Amino acid sequence: MHLDADLVKEFELKKEKLRNLHTGELTSILLCKKKCMDFVTNDNKAKKFCKENGVEWLDIVDLLRLCYLKEVLDKKEIQKLIKDIEVSDRTIITRKERIFAERP
Repeated sequence: MHLDADLVKEFELKKEKLRNLHTGELTSILLCKKKCMDFVTNDNKAKKFCKENGVEWLDIVDLLRLCYLKEVLDKKEIQKLIKDIEVSDRTIITRKERIFAERP
């Protein structure tokens, strides 16, 4: 997907005010807003920005749990994905135990 002229303009206006939000996150959130799609993140600043801009979001833990419960990925695949995300994004995904918790 590409940003159209309106999104580029909105991006340029908001990026100055949002120095604490990564450029890729801002771009992705704006695209989600335009396409009426949900955004997946574990970043609290991104969640706050989504809320302020009317973009629905899912926590990455919730998405991974859904993948586990629906058997889209097995436990080992999710564990590898978590490790890859943590290394590539230099972050820690908290609440990992929630992903593999027993069904209520």
